[in-house]
Amino acid sequence: MIHWPRLHRSPIRPLLGCLPFLALFLWGASAVGAITGFDETALPRLVDQGDARIRLFFTEPPELVTPDHLTSERAMVELIEAARHEILFEAYYIQKNLSPRFVRALDRAARRGVAMRIILAELTHKDEQYAAELAAFPNVQVRFLDLKKDSFLYGAVHTKTIIVDRRFSTFGGVNYSYMGLNENRETNVLIDDERVAATLRALFDHDWAKAGGETQSPPEIPTVPRAGPLDFLIVEAAPAGLNHPAVPNLQPALIAMIRQAKREIVYEIDYYTAFGGIHEELLAAAARGVEVTLLIEERSWSDPNPLYEPARQAIRALAGSPVRARIWSLAPYGRIFNRGMMHSKAMVVDGDLIFIGSNNISKSGLLYSRELGVIFRSATLGRRLLAVFRRDLADPLALDVATFLTVRPLYEVPRSDAEGKNKTIRLIDGRTLRPFRTIEVQNRRVVRVIDHASLVENLGEK
Repeated sequence: MIHWPRLHRSPIRPLLGCLPFLALFLWGASAVGAITGFDETALPRLVDQGDARIRLFFTEPPELVTPDHLTSERAMVELIEAARHEILFEAYYIQKNLSPRFVRALDRAARRGVAMRIILAELTHKDEQYAAELAAFPNVQVRFLDLKKDSFLYGAVHTKTIIVDRRFSTFGGVNYSYMGLNENRETNVLIDDERVAATLRALFDHDWAKAGGETQSPPEIPTVPRAGPLDFLIVEAAPAGLNHPAVPNLQPALIAMIRQAKREIVYEIDYYTAFGGIHEELLAAAARGVEVTLLIEERSWSDPNPLYEPARQAIRALAGSPVRARIWSLAPYGRIFNRGMMHSKAMVVDGDLIFIGSNNISKSGLLYSRELGVIFRSATLGRRLLAVFRRDLADPLALDVATFLTVRPLYEVPRSDAEGKNKTIRLIDGRTLRPFRTIEVQNRRVVRVIDHASLVENLGEK
């Protein structure tokens, strides 16, 4: 079984005739959006939070599961089971087959009377089955929010947020799907802070009103203080009607993080383009001596949809730059062949400044979709995240960008082994159709990597 360039799950795929809009999209890919400013003094004022009120949780394909990591499934099941009064969900979608434990936890919460409100994206081909089942409970309400009409291109509810009992909040990229909880690489955070929960709840209420066609003034949210210490910084992206003036915008916040880097930036990102100036800022950071490392999902290159051309352009530009970039395909791993992906959206700057969010680096991710993220400081959690990121970067399926662009790899797994615990994965040179790397997996663990030296040496892979 050979994994050819994939056609599935475009994060920015609008259901419209692409070509008339392609020129507009390509123009936007290199333009800095007209987004409100950002107080760059906020970042140095963030106080190290340690790990007392913060829990990182992860999704990893079976081959990368680390026993001491808190899994996305366990973290969210425990959070839902602890709920006593209220659960608020805002997400792209929710599927019934995501996890029996997760579904049981939600059902039990509904049966014990926890008030539950759920906002999902209004998608043309949305899965409404489980949402409809939940909505049958008198204490559960579900609304679908259509953001496509707020942009000429595309917009959707793309955040993946849970708020429980006005105290606990989650941020990250994990979708409520089987892949999101079992096969992808996801990075997420659970924060125990009533002020963080209050801000998220106010934004949720605003989105809830819009989803119901109700007229509502922007909710009261305290502005970020211009002086004094800060614990957390919530950042958002949304269409203009939902952007809140008191909540910093994602695009300038990410740029500020990059500009303040002194030593190192490590960034895992699913879909990466040059839109919004972040690509240029990363190049500039590398040029001034900051060690910049990116790990990018492989489909940012291989998806043939013309709307992925901005990603391909950005990846080409990385090949000759001082940025250390690697392209990672998780398609050969996992229980379901050709489905898992690097879906993480997280960055660590100088070891302790951390961003975890839901947005891709794209026009929809920075302008037109509902996205949420959090920036905080923690040397303890920075070390944990960097350990995960460095493991990911060292994975034999992660290729440096120059090698990737040279060989245009295909991923071959015998059909009989594709979804088993034991498999032989071959990385095939797309030019010659000859293998250049073989990965042997036993009991869902990589036990041997064979580089076919004559090919790899000629490619100069680092």
